[in-house]
Amino acid sequence: MTRTFCGPFVDYGEDLNFFVPEEKGKHDGGLSKSLFVDDTVKTPEAAIIETKKKFAPYWINSPPLLAGYVDEMGEAFLFFLSEELKGRIVLLEFIDLFQPHSLRGLPYTKEWLRRYGGAGLSVISVYNSSFGFEKNLELIAQTAHQLGIQNPLLVDHDNAVWRALENRYWPRRILFNNEQKIIADHIGAGGYQEMEQEIQAALRLLSPGLACPRLMPPLNATDEKAHELKLRPPAFFGFKRGELGNAEELSPDANEVVFAMPPVPQENTAYLSGPWLGTEVSTYLSGVLYEKGQYSGNAAACITFSGGTLYLLCSSRNYLQTDATTSIRAQIYLDSKPVRDTLKGADVKSEAKKQFITVHEPRLFEVVKSVPEGNHRLDIVLDPSCVDLFEIFAVYFMP
Repeated sequence: MTRTFCGPFVDYGEDLNFFVPEEKGKHDGGLSKSLFVDDTVKTPEAAIIETKKKFAPYWINSPPLLAGYVDEMGEAFLFFLSEELKGRIVLLEFIDLFQPHSLRGLPYTKEWLRRYGGAGLSVISVYNSSFGFEKNLELIAQTAHQLGIQNPLLVDHDNAVWRALENRYWPRRILFNNEQKIIADHIGAGGYQEMEQEIQAALRLLSPGLACPRLMPPLNATDEKAHELKLRPPAFFGFKRGELGNAEELSPDANEVVFAMPPVPQENTAYLSGPWLGTEVSTYLSGVLYEKGQYSGNAAACITFSGGTLYLLCSSRNYLQTDATTSIRAQIYLDSKPVRDTLKGADVKSEAKKQFITVHEPRLFEVVKSVPEGNHRLDIVLDPSCVDLFEIFAVYFMP
């Protein structure tokens, strides 16, 4: 249903009866179907307890603080479940833990929480995935820990909060004042000083005369004008939205396809070579033809690009196993040569004059950085030991 969005209904507890299923026939929105196990009438306290219990597995670093819901009529609701948020300024940040564009604002969010948490600011991160990683809560918790995220994080597994706020973006930061009104809304990277100004202004309304520090300066040269950057879209792998430069195409019917590199690759294009199988959101190296003796030698993924920093999102397909041998190595070459130390990404290691990444659980790898502008080619080379293991989801391009 298409509708004009004027912001969600925010319930901080003043109207708890709205939160409780009414008798059949008195509430047509279907709220109880989404938030509760059944449609029996509950006290407000019981309703909140049940909702917290339902959503508890999806919260990291905190008990449940809020829940999103969109009813059958398209009305959006954002329920704040905790007294901890009452009277506080709340910064809600939509974030994907596996997209570098989304993560570049993390240092600012962490510093804002350090600066203003004691003065009344709460920060809640909302994680939504485009790759299905939200099904693995242990992976999300591990990744959040590695990124140093200590504030409450909601794994929005059913996209309820995403839909309640009609979100379409990573990252996006929405600031609520102490009266549950949206007072600032920033889409995309950048705008960090503007958002901090809004935080300070909201806190000063709570505590007139509050002494605030100077605004954070940009942490790097591109942050100040991040919204003006013309970033190249990510290169996705998988038959649902991947666009490869090969003449061959991924098959959605679980048949392996042998890809060949063209003699002259096009600029700013992704390619595969060797036998690969596709899923909707990824591509992985198939071992079927190796086993049959119909293919031998290395396979590769290749990306042509015009400079900057590249991040690779990939994993080992059986990373859930505890056996350390499920980790695999993928060799990295820049312009058909080993990567120079000055251009080597933070996640690339060197051994015996070779550069490689060690792949296990799904994660982002910075493979090359600050490559001068020009026509370049990145190759991720895989030997036969990687068959049925190496899986690639996307390549991201940053300035």
